[in-house]
Amino acid sequence: MRRRKDSMMKNFSAEIGAAKLDTAAGIAIATLASGQQLTSFGTRMQAGKKVSCHSHSEGEEWYIILSGNGRIFLADEDKGTLTNQRAHFARKGDVFCIHPHTAHQLVADTDLDLIFLCSESHLSTDRLIFDDLC
Repeated sequence: MRRRKDSMMKNFSAEIGAAKLDTAAGIAIATLASGQQLTSFGTRMQAGKKVSCHSHSEGEEWYIILSGNGRIFLADEDKGTLTNQRAHFARKGDVFCIHPHTAHQLVADTDLDLIFLCSESHLSTDRLIFDDLC
């Protein structure tokens, strides 16, 4: 029987101070924990800050809003073309999933802390950047 390696536990508040700027996304991101398929990342956004509009071709991206309020702008992406634009309010306690080929852009209406879970490729090779949806 193969033994599974235990994941190291990290605290959002302790790790967020060491977050590194992701220039493509426009936010500072801290890696929290890594698994075989998903990695959890944390970010702290000041009111008025926004994540660059982008989509991914593979895998889902889960958001967990820890504190604050914002809006998530979405659009369906097909070969670089965006259609069916929509927006939803996001607030403390909300959890939602962004599916592949869905352009998304989060805007912080107040200071906002969130955790997102996705494959590490979402921050490197699997990311298509678009003009703002908001």
